[in-house]
Amino acid sequence: MNDKEEVKAVIKAFPTALSYIKGGRLPIHSAAFGGNTLRFLPLLAQEGEQLEVGGKGKRGGLLVEVPDRDSNLLQELACLEIQNAPASSDTACLGILTELRELNLLRKEDIKELDLLLHSATTSGEYLTPPFITKQRFDFFLDWDPQALTYSYYTYGRPCLQMVLNAESFAMALEAGIKHFPEELGFLFQKNTSGQTSCDFAFGLHGKHKMLKLIQKCIPASANYPILHHVLKNNPEYMNDFAVRYPSAVFLRDEHQRSIHHVALSGGMNFEKNSMFLLQMTDDKVEEKDPMTDQYPFQIAASAETSYLSTIYYLLRRNPALLAERDPVGKVKPVHNEKKRKRA
Repeated sequence: MNDKEEVKAVIKAFPTALSYIKGGRLPIHSAAFGGNTLRFLPLLAQEGEQLEVGGKGKRGGLLVEVPDRDSNLLQELACLEIQNAPASSDTACLGILTELRELNLLRKEDIKELDLLLHSATTSGEYLTPPFITKQRFDFFLDWDPQALTYSYYTYGRPCLQMVLNAESFAMALEAGIKHFPEELGFLFQKNTSGQTSCDFAFGLHGKHKMLKLIQKCIPASANYPILHHVLKNNPEYMNDFAVRYPSAVFLRDEHQRSIHHVALSGGMNFEKNSMFLLQMTDDKVEEKDPMTDQYPFQIAASAETSYLSTIYYLLRRNPALLAERDPVGKVKPVHNEKKRKRA
């Protein structure tokens, strides 16, 4: 059948046919994977919803799991590659998803509950060269719910950026993150429940050299993001790798107006291992309070989870008068440090 009106007429004459299972699949399943029959899917879902195909609340079969696929039709549509027509798959499936949205058969909450953004970024063709990328569908879900980048519902604390398995999809997700969440730097340094950042994940999967080049493409140095602040907080072991690629970032401030020195000291910088970094601090940096904590650099160093006496001593020796700063009524301000910490 080549006409939707013909399909509708057949359904009207034989409504139970929509629930007929052949080879474990409903007719709506077969339509989705039949190539030129994909265009009938919204009609089958709309008519099937009225007849409770697949059971009540299954939206005409859209939420029925596809046999041997471990996913339902909405999830399949997010990453479906039409047989013999991969180049047109993204456009065709985007049209189907748009139509389902207009029919209220695809809803915003589905993006989170069914991990549709993740499905659209991890396709069946991810190991092909070049990989089959579903960018139009990815952008469709992302524009509808940008928050989908912050979670992955089924992956036990792993952010979406850590679930894409090819470099091209990683770049697509990172660029989207930079666009919608610039202060989070696209979640490049977001950690999972095991403490692994997305940067760690990418380096381990594709190699550090390759992914650093990709990250530079997604986050150009000219964009002036305080990327080194994020590196120091979350992946200090990569500081040299990023510093040579983003040298001007050392002069930037983060969203809290903290300098790179504030961040480094709060992370427990060790004078004996990072002496040149501290020796290059100008006098005004030694005297500059952290905008977040209102602490001088020596106090930040003392308050770090792991504090180093050599670092504190060096900073105080640069300006001992800071230890005896007086308040407006002339009393000496004590230096408090109530946070429990380790001494190195």
